[in-house]
Amino acid sequence: MYVDGSQATSSSQLGWVVRYDWQKLMSLKANQPGRMAMLRIAAAHQAINRVTKFDQQVLSAIEVGPKFVTGHAQSLALNPKTNELWYVQSYGHTSQNIVARLNIQTLTADYKVQFSMSRFGMGSVLTFDRSGEAFYWIDGRSSATNTGGNATLYHGRISSKGAYFTAFSQGIAINPKFGAQSIGYNEHNNRLYLVANDGIISFSLTSVGKLKPNEISESNFSETRELEGLVFMHNSDNGFLLTNRGPEMMQMVAGS
Repeated sequence: MYVDGSQATSSSQLGWVVRYDWQKLMSLKANQPGRMAMLRIAAAHQAINRVTKFDQQVLSAIEVGPKFVTGHAQSLALNPKTNELWYVQSYGHTSQNIVARLNIQTLTADYKVQFSMSRFGMGSVLTFDRSGEAFYWIDGRSSATNTGGNATLYHGRISSKGAYFTAFSQGIAINPKFGAQSIGYNEHNNRLYLVANDGIISFSLTSVGKLKPNEISESNFSETRELEGLVFMHNSDNGFLLTNRGPEMMQMVAGS
């Protein structure tokens, strides 16, 4: 999910969804080191009408959806229980909280839920565990979700019948760098991953509420990249990290 960049971050921001045929891209060896650039190269060649035969193969694996209201477009997440994709359109204590369901055929929203939260408001990131429970976290130093400093974790449910969340009784005193950029759930090891601009912390979901400092894993990176999203494949330990400045997808390795 992308935004066009012509509007300020808000619930009315316009964006679009791009669907990638994973199996087709893997057959073109896009997962090999240095090969993911084929996506950028094919798009650049298309823009200047210099598409090669190989570019056509790459472009056939990409479907670009129409523009619609996406909001900040930072949270598209799959609920494995219902096989539905949801995203946060409006968040923070200054806006109405809105989550929306994406139609995977039309690549636009087909249902929206408005709901009330505490004075801190909904966060901008989202993930689901294997049972369909939803999670997000907020950065206590953000102006939109200021809680006084802690990284606060919420859990709840989202469906066409409504949405509700409640905060866990335990927060993280020191945030993983600044800015909530993503949250990921690894069903293989039952861990949650909180992603900020240049850092990731993770911990066991079963320990939330009684976490000890030595149960939290932390990875920090140089400040030249911006971490954007983290997802895990179902029934495996394969994780994929999306970065910006410049855009790149990285695969997590064992022990990370």
